[in-house]
Amino acid sequence: MERFYLAFKGYDVHELACHFVARHAGLYGRHGLQPRLIDSTFLADEALPPNTFQAACGAALAAWLKGADVRVVFVAAERPMFWLYSTPGQGLDDLRDQPIAGFPDHAPPAAFLRAAWARHGGAPAALNVLPARDDVGRLGLLRDGSAAAALLSSAVSPDTMQALGYEPRLFLGDEFQLATTGLAATVAQCEGEPGLVRRVCACYREAIDIIHRDDSTLQAVLAEVITAAGSGAGSLAVALRRCYTRDGTSAPATLAGGAELMARALGLAVRPVDELYVFRFLS
Repeated sequence: MERFYLAFKGYDVHELACHFVARHAGLYGRHGLQPRLIDSTFLADEALPPNTFQAACGAALAAWLKGADVRVVFVAAERPMFWLYSTPGQGLDDLRDQPIAGFPDHAPPAAFLRAAWARHGGAPAALNVLPARDDVGRLGLLRDGSAAAALLSSAVSPDTMQALGYEPRLFLGDEFQLATTGLAATVAQCEGEPGLVRRVCACYREAIDIIHRDDSTLQAVLAEVITAAGSGAGSLAVALRRCYTRDGTSAPATLAGGAELMARALGLAVRPVDELYVFRFLS
């Protein structure tokens, strides 16, 4: 068994559904793999151990736009699974200038929210974000009344939020497409450990097939990993299948458009993405 590390930014199905399914279905063992998870939220890339793959491909894109030596070798989600919730009866116009519990400014979901906000006619100055470290903090700010809305990840299901009395104002997956999660690796990994990269990609390709075709396994996996109050596996399964690719790749136009969106949101120069997205390990 060969050990590798999987670094995540958010412990949720958006980032980790392939991992959860591979673990549940015994795919890792069949591919001779032994995974270990790492929370990389507060770790610099250079501090990660060797043989580390990153699940947050939106973060990998942002790092690459800033000059990082990284490659995305597998695309799991090509739509961002984040919901903006508020109390019933409110529209986006009602949230202008109101405090919104969100992500830190440098995090990709913050860029996604800014882009969606602008799409709906919102001026940047009217977006008042209260950054919080995680969904627990963001939901807490909303329930406390300190925020009028909250941007939450798939760690909290839409069913759970409905049971708590909140409604989605925006689903960011409806707004645009870009490679948000999957597997990112360094150039050194791709060149020095191609067999490992190929095996992890093959394992995740099997997992993504299970996500789309095996409802009982997917429901069992979601029931295992949803930790918020209430159920919610049903609504997350629908969103997951809608946002996840079928084969670990994404169309060139989607990849290029996502890079342009991210670069614009971060104030960075746009670069051709042929160098970043490398799918040869899937063959």
